[in-house]
Amino acid sequence: MASGEIYVTNAGGNNVSIVDPTLNVETQTVMVGDKPLGIAATPDGLEVYVTNGDSDTVNVIDTTTNTVIATISAGSTPSRIAITPDGTEAYATNENGNNVTVIDTGGKVAIATITVGETPIGVAVSPDGKEVYVGNFAGDNISVIDPNTKAIVATISVGSFPSSIAFSPDGGEAYVTNQGGNNVSIIDTQTRTTLATVTVGDEPGFIAVTPDGTRAYVTNEMDGTTSVIDLATRVVVVTVPVGSATFGLAISPDGKRVYIANGGDQNLSVIDVATNIVVATVTVGPEPKCPVFAVGQLAVSGDAGRDVFLTQTDVFNQITWSNLREVPEFYEIYRGPPPSNLVGRVPGNENSFIDHNLRKDELITYFVLAKKGDTTLAEGQVSIRTD
Repeated sequence: MASGEIYVTNAGGNNVSIVDPTLNVETQTVMVGDKPLGIAATPDGLEVYVTNGDSDTVNVIDTTTNTVIATISAGSTPSRIAITPDGTEAYATNENGNNVTVIDTGGKVAIATITVGETPIGVAVSPDGKEVYVGNFAGDNISVIDPNTKAIVATISVGSFPSSIAFSPDGGEAYVTNQGGNNVSIIDTQTRTTLATVTVGDEPGFIAVTPDGTRAYVTNEMDGTTSVIDLATRVVVVTVPVGSATFGLAISPDGKRVYIANGGDQNLSVIDVATNIVVATVTVGPEPKCPVFAVGQLAVSGDAGRDVFLTQTDVFNQITWSNLREVPEFYEIYRGPPPSNLVGRVPGNENSFIDHNLRKDELITYFVLAKKGDTTLAEGQVSIRTD
């Protein structure tokens, strides 16, 4: 079961589709600005940020009410957006402005503009939050930004027309799709050098890495396929046919499903990671561009509905969760996706867990499963950054 809900930008409809990943159906749409393109969710899953390419704005959606609660001015043609692991800042690339708008997510205001390379599109924040990578599409390079100083600290040459960036879970490697070269550059983030180049399909546009860091999924826009890269061997192990004009993609928090936006088909293809077979197709809005999971919410079965599940308390190593309508026998707590990384088990009448082995200045994603025997009643996740 995938936690949370999926939010999908529909460039042709000026709206965002909300998809239930359990039922694989669109449940609602939210109107945003003109030509929504990029999308990112805060770590707690309570807000989603959308770039509007023809409005030069960023909209903020409250995922509790699914309404737009803020509109923020950006630069010329904002394309993609990424949020820091602590959730305090968002970085939006302005494709025709050759710069990046930095947004304070607390105040919902732009606080800085950083000049980068030519035609910035892709953007990603390292897992430790210490660097922001920006792909300069027309410059064939990556600008590396220090988020503390808002200055460029390095420029990394990659392939032709870099369009999307993803990091390994440990931050040791970065993966860049080169749309003009039909390949992916693998970068050592310490030395800032290219370790390998992997050939994929025709005009690779987006890349995402599974939560366990073993594989990367790459959408190939012009041939309607998705390449699956084994990151240990650095080779494509399978190519999955999906839809036409494939664009963005998102991997479920449990790593079991990949959702591909097919811009020419008005739908999402759902890939089962275990088999790499398309197991479902979800109709969304016109010209879907980018999906994202709003995690930190609870996906439950039966008639329990949906609710905010996990929260962070003022204690740096404590998480709490809400009661379920059906009382579980116990909760399992994991550091990272289950079934590995089990760190604790508490009775079903308790609603918090303190991780005594958690050190300060770490970013940890906890998964909590409500169990009744071998049955999982519900599951949720939350990312906690400690000071």
